[in-house]
Parts: sequence; structure tokens; C-alpha cells
Amino acid sequence: MKHSSSPQTYGLIGYPVKHSFSKAMHNAAFERLGINARYELFEVKPEKLEDFLLKDIEVKDITGKPYRTSDILGFNITIPHKVRAREIIEKNFSKNLAPIDVGSHVRISGAVNTVKKMGDGVGYINTDAKGFLSALKEDLGLEPKDIKDKNMLIFGCGGAGRSVVDSFVDDDGTVRAVVAGLAGRGGLGKIYIYEPNKAAIDSAKEQFFKFSYLGEQVKFI
Repeated sequence: MKHSSSPQTYGLIGYPVKHSFSKAMHNAAFERLGINARYELFEVKPEKLEDFLLKDIEVKDITGKPYRTSDILGFNITIPHKVRAREIIEKNFSKNLAPIDVGSHVRISGAVNTVKKMGDGVGYINTDAKGFLSALKEDLGLEPKDIKDKNMLIFGCGGAGRSVVDSFVDDDGTVRAVVAGLAGRGGLGKIYIYEPNKAAIDSAKEQFFKFSYLGEQVKFI
């Protein structure tokens, strides 16, 4: 489908991102749905993340094409920025935040993976938790009830690892009964996290242990 106006710009930010298939996937979807938009890959170094999120600066996609950050209407976030991006956004847009059906997924994981420009503010969400549960069902044929009372081992506690933990927490902030079991009715399933990076462990502990129920369920090894 031909469009008379310039396409809207969306993309993925992270460091690195050259390996990502996101550009091909999103652009194929835009074309199929007749959406006048392009999705590009932007390698943003950690020390440049705050400028990318808060200032109107020039950035280049992985092919070297320049863009203004003000022209990028929305973007996905990948490693290593998911946690830090949430901190920057909530600190600087506290009066202009527009959570997009956030529920517990940002509050508990402390990470975001999708941001949309909305007037003078931003909308944000974390879809990793729902994505994990979908993959669990589609790839392994498992529902949360199928792992009732089972222990789990998660490798890594970055933004995605935190979201896996989050996927087993209900929106009201309680650990899902299908995972943890029912109190007083046998042993409770535990969530074990292996992470060799001490700084990542300390950061995740600080986030998770804000919620007493997670302090009981999550163990770092």
C-alpha cells in the first residue's frame, strides 16, 4: 500500500541491538496491516540512555541514518536498559505518566519494555510477563496450573528475568496460588534465581523485597 505522507518512526533501543529480528518482524507487520510506519534499531549506550529519553537529540540507527529523538513516537526497550529506563521515566515524568494497563507488571518487576510518546508525557508498559506465559503455553503446552507447587529456576535477574517472576504474581500483589500452593496445605513452591552479577542481585533484591510476599518466595542462589 502506498502512502502520501512520511512514515511514523518506531524502534528498539538497547546495547547491542544489531542482532535483533525486531525490525524485520515489525516492518512486515506494518506492511501487512497497511500502517504507514517504519521500525528501526537504535544502539543506545548506557551513558546515553538518559539523553535519549529526556532530550531532543540526534541519534542514528544501525545503518547510520540520523533521526531526532522527538520524531521517534514509540520504542521497545531491551538489555541493558529495562530497569534504568523505568527509573528515569518515573523520576522525570511523574506528573505526565500515562501507564498503559500496567497492572503489577511494572510495579513489581521494576522494568519497562515498551514506551509510547503521549503529548507532554509518556505511556509505558512491560509485556514480558504476559509474553512468558504465552510462550509457556504455546511452546510447552503448559498452563500456570500445570506447575502448581513446583519449584522454578530462573537464570538471570535483569528486566526479563524479573518479569518472569512477575508473571507468577497476581495483579492484587499476591503470589499466584497455582504456583505457590495454598498456605497451610503443603509446601510452597519457590522461585530460585541464579545471577552471577552481584550488582544485579542487589538491585533485584531491593525491588522484590519491597513486597513481603516475594521475600518469602524468591531465593537468590
